[in-house]
Amino acid sequence: MNDGYWRDEAACKDWGAIYAAAGGDPFFPDEARGDERARLVKIAKEICDTCPVWARCATARKRNDVGIWAGQEWTANPLNKHARSIRKEAA
Repeated sequence: MNDGYWRDEAACKDWGAIYAAAGGDPFFPDEARGDERARLVKIAKEICDTCPVWARCATARKRNDVGIWAGQEWTANPLNKHARSIRKEAA
């Protein structure tokens, strides 16, 4: 597999079908709130648990500040929480 095309092998590669089945975007559930958000995040994490390119996705997550990558929400990273608090203080 070509490293540049790792997403072609990802469990989430058919994003359109996943979105349609979930009734929303489980990997970027920013608009959802409460139980609906929790439901979408659970779907994303379940898909990530089956992914054959999880490690490559985890690496990509380091370059992205939103969404669920490799089964982890970006905000789950304590370093990112710290970075957000610094941005808020600077504003």
